[in-house]
Amino acid sequence: MSVPVLIAARNEADQIGKVLASLPRGAVEPIVLSNGSTDATVTIARSFGARTFDLEAEGKMIALQHGLTHLGRRALEPVITLDADSWPCLPSKWLPALLQPLEQQPTENSAFCGGTVYRGGSDALSDAFHTLREYRHYRRMERTRNREFKYFTGRNAVFRMTADALDEVLSLPNLWPGEDRYMARILSSHGGTIGFVAGLGAAVFSDGSRRESLRERLSRTKQDNLDINYASYLAEAPPGSIPAETYLEGRFAESGDDTVYFK
Repeated sequence: MSVPVLIAARNEADQIGKVLASLPRGAVEPIVLSNGSTDATVTIARSFGARTFDLEAEGKMIALQHGLTHLGRRALEPVITLDADSWPCLPSKWLPALLQPLEQQPTENSAFCGGTVYRGGSDALSDAFHTLREYRHYRRMERTRNREFKYFTGRNAVFRMTADALDEVLSLPNLWPGEDRYMARILSSHGGTIGFVAGLGAAVFSDGSRRESLRERLSRTKQDNLDINYASYLAEAPPGSIPAETYLEGRFAESGDDTVYFK
């Protein structure tokens, strides 16, 4: 049976065709969840054979919940989430690379994400610098005893949930940004495993429009850069949404998760 790929998309007419064309045919079932789109996102997605839902409500969390509800019992099997501006670097290897960790983990609740290679930012050098820095960070954690996993991105991730964990995910408010991190935390709180799949096979190219020039980034502190990037997400927040970091307070301990790495 093909693996469902939930793609939340808001006004992604310029990207969605490229994303759908890159997915391995027959092996996955792309489900495009248009949340508040006013362009041709749905029409283009249908032309590529994707199952589509045209939702009036804005919000990635709402879109993902709609997709999980649509899947019914299949939502308890592996489900992949993918951003509408991200496409596999190596399409033939992408799905096996993401699914491999699930096959080797005994825990029923699991979430693993692949890496991101940014393209199309303000300059190619900034994109390359960011990608190299992130991979060095993951590999360094892989070689040491530091198992704290601070980054999880649902732009390119696979989830396996039990019914209890799924019910909790479906009860969440409209979180943005950080809905992916919160979903991973829920699985972890249910005794699950959270991890990162290193290597190009599980990675995706992604629109790097939020990336600033390398000169600008190097002229500021790391925290300033994080604050600016976070502010750009908040500026796009859908009506009535809640930042996941605010929602996290008092819900989960911030001690970090035990993380499993795969190459």
